[in-house]
Amino acid sequence: PMKIVVDIDHRVTGDPRLTMLCARAYLYGQVAHNRLLMRLNRVPRLYELRRQGLVEFDQEPNAGKYEEFASAPLVIERGWGDCDDLCAYRVAELLETGEPARLRIYCKEVADDMKLYHVQVRRADGTIEDPSRICGMGRNVR
Repeated sequence: PMKIVVDIDHRVTGDPRLTMLCARAYLYGQVAHNRLLMRLNRVPRLYELRRQGLVEFDQEPNAGKYEEFASAPLVIERGWGDCDDLCAYRVAELLETGEPARLRIYCKEVADDMKLYHVQVRRADGTIEDPSRICGMGRNVR
């Protein structure tokens, strides 16, 4: 399993757009890694794992301090992922089936110097899918 830990704080760069560009670059790297593992039949489908109770949404223990980008095998191993992990998993899955899905990253200000980033999936037909909600976001799972 692979994990990348990155400090990409908008307060450091002074520009939330730059933070989102960095996050997008790391996430698409994770999508590529997950796709390779899927081609090798090393990871099952995300929502099947959810139905079996083997993967849930949860926040990272150090959320707000730094960001961890976890590969699909690490999500499976630990039994949970946050929005970026689950979306990189799901986009890879959709791309492997031929659907040109994309990541959707957005940011909202929650305090004067604090921004909340969330990742979702934009399906080929334009609809937005939220793997975090599908995998239990909003419920206390851990």
